[in-house]
Amino acid sequence: MGHSYGCATVLQAYNMLSLSIRKRVSHIILLDPWLFPLTDEVFNDEIVCPTLILANQYFLSTKDIYERNREFVSRHKSILLYHCWQRGDHLHQTDMAFISGSSLRQIKNSK
Repeated sequence: MGHSYGCATVLQAYNMLSLSIRKRVSHIILLDPWLFPLTDEVFNDEIVCPTLILANQYFLSTKDIYERNREFVSRHKSILLYHCWQRGDHLHQTDMAFISGSSLRQIKNSK
């Protein structure tokens, strides 16, 4: 799980894993992903585990951030859910209490 720049760190670390170890990663959770630091290799690398992206409207109101995230989502079939909250802000994204039970069940049942 990563938040903002930490999402790039999570994806970079995932990219460095061998394929056999990648299969042991059960899920990736990205909170308000800021994906600009990623190289094209990491940005386009296949993700083989279910991925959840949670963003908020305030963070996505910046056009270049929104477009980069949408491009990432369109390239990866492993993304289970791309959800945008209408309220909240970028600094409180790690308040996991906002995730609904149905979203968590969807992640759990994706194995």
